[in-house]
Amino acid sequence: MTSVSREAFLHVLESVAPGLSPREIVEQSACVVFRGGRACTYNDEVSCRAPSGLPKEVEGAVQAEPLLALLRKLPEENVTVEAAAGRLTVAGKGRRAWFRLEAEVVLPVDQVERPKRWTPLPPEFAEAVAVVGQCAGTDESQTACVCVHVTPDWVEASDNVQACRWRLKTGVSQPTLVRQTSLKHVVSAGATELAETDQWLHFRNPRGLILSCRRYLDDYPALGKFLKAEGAAAALPPGLADAVDRANDFSKELKDANYVLVDLRPGKVAVAGEGVNGGYREVKKLPSYKGEPLAFYVAPSILQDLVQKHRECVVAPERLKVDGGHYTYVTCLLTPEERNGAAGAAGEEGEAAEVPPKKKRKEPAAAEADE
Repeated sequence: MTSVSREAFLHVLESVAPGLSPREIVEQSACVVFRGGRACTYNDEVSCRAPSGLPKEVEGAVQAEPLLALLRKLPEENVTVEAAAGRLTVAGKGRRAWFRLEAEVVLPVDQVERPKRWTPLPPEFAEAVAVVGQCAGTDESQTACVCVHVTPDWVEASDNVQACRWRLKTGVSQPTLVRQTSLKHVVSAGATELAETDQWLHFRNPRGLILSCRRYLDDYPALGKFLKAEGAAAALPPGLADAVDRANDFSKELKDANYVLVDLRPGKVAVAGEGVNGGYREVKKLPSYKGEPLAFYVAPSILQDLVQKHRECVVAPERLKVDGGHYTYVTCLLTPEERNGAAGAAGEEGEAAEVPPKKKRKEPAAAEADE
């Protein structure tokens, strides 16, 4: 029987949660495996390992969600943990719970390659992944669309409507693709080191958590020329930020396709967002905007950052480009026909139409040379 800090034990289990899969994609992928003093998870795309704080003798697989739920509700600062007779027992003051401990571990946690060489991870890597990842898509038929492209000199992503590239020395030796749904966990992991193996990209934080993301070596469209779009200079009005924030309260329900629609006309703007349970549209006067009419879809958090920090943009044929310093963001403009079906800002009543479905565009730079 071992006494452990409840909060510390809970933190360990939550840190390896990215490797869980409630749908049991792999047998025991909804379990946390205790082995050799470590807690491990694996779901075929993400593998996590962290010091468990338990003795090495505690071995087996336990369903993660009931264990996490209990630890979140217990009031004790410390709990006792014991493994015996096929059970993992967690006890506090006057309370005790036990969980089935499967002695046979079939989860292939040992098949994940162990890195031998670690390199420092750039401090801005997590921020870059958080921003760029919002431009990845959800069309599983296109591997490149759902992935973040990590190269030695930048990270980038595109869903064929928008694209973003963040320039930094990543530390990887060759370009690789990682699913955005896997790589996004680096943001909360607090990773400071990076390592590469044949099939995995590994991230390690100071507490010993190793987050491994499966890598793909598929070809990625060259976005360089697309991101170099040239055109007339314009300024995004600061009044967009508040309107987008309100629309985001609805569009964020679609976690895998969170866009708002922005329709700018001289002196007016319409912003629209739609989610599972409702939608929002707002038309307001913006005397400061005197540019050409334009409309586009954009990830709300990206637009808020652009408006607040980098208002200057370039309106090029069929696209809008913003240079955010470290990164370049481009989104496709709607055609006049598409804009007429979008949330319009010209009506005297201040009403906007329903948000139209996003039309897929041809991969913007699939045949162009990159920089």
